[in-house]
Amino acid sequence: MAAITKRKTKLHLQITNSDQATAHGGQVLVDALCRRAGLWTRIHDEPALEVRQRTGAGFFPVAIVAQFLFAFTSGGASLADAERMGKDRVLMDLLGLHKGADQSTLGEWLRAQSPESVRVLHRINADFVDWSSRQAKPARWLHAGQVETFFDDTEVEVQGHKFEGARINYDGNRALSWQTLWFGPWMLDGILDGAPDVSQHLGVLLDEHQHRWQGRANYFYADSGSSAGKFLNRIELGEFSRWSVSYNKWTDKLDRLAAELPESQWSALPPVDQPQEQYTWVKHQPGECAQVERFATVRWKNEGDLLWRYA
Repeated sequence: MAAITKRKTKLHLQITNSDQATAHGGQVLVDALCRRAGLWTRIHDEPALEVRQRTGAGFFPVAIVAQFLFAFTSGGASLADAERMGKDRVLMDLLGLHKGADQSTLGEWLRAQSPESVRVLHRINADFVDWSSRQAKPARWLHAGQVETFFDDTEVEVQGHKFEGARINYDGNRALSWQTLWFGPWMLDGILDGAPDVSQHLGVLLDEHQHRWQGRANYFYADSGSSAGKFLNRIELGEFSRWSVSYNKWTDKLDRLAAELPESQWSALPPVDQPQEQYTWVKHQPGECAQVERFATVRWKNEGDLLWRYA
């Protein structure tokens, strides 16, 4: 290892008093990342995002989207937060924005969006994910060399009756269903609506993006909301190297099948000073399933238990 000493820095800094400063200077890096990815140009050239009647005045769509992105990546969570950031003149100058839009302007742009413009934004986002996955070192985002894909439903609770499609969910709250598909650490796509089934859009999202993991080592995850037979059938067609779905519904049949297995089918019992757990595979074909599935099964006894518990 070469000898290391303290040398004079090559940076030249000027320390002075100023009444203009910003706490969000790090957003310059976000801006640089978006420019490197071609994101600003892509948004600027997308006609579906333009809602102005007079294109010679007002905020271009790219300026609105940029303000939202800079607000979100600074911890902002509301239109008010985005407006406050837009009043930071030093930050706006650093980011190439003449000024920021107020809440009313931001809200008007959001309300003017159509299903087509939302799909366009999702396509732009998916292209950004493709670009990011190519730029990042594989070890930074692949797990054991595999692409991990994850589907989930998030119930976004809302209040009032002005949310089109909102419904009463399984917890008795008024909510919108936000069903998302994740590609490694990136949110690849999502559908926000009043879907009555928490996996209703699984097939649509897999159809849209299946080419992104085809031919690559990959692993798909989902929770018990995707455990109905019709969803397992669709996952089987997803060309996944491996997949797993949590299964905590309709387990009575599985419990009986597990209890009927001979001792030789279970893993060896651990020493008595360790938790008494055993593992095996149980084969079963649930209703609507086109094929027999394998269920990873555990049984255990707590202190004082006479009978096995299964999961």
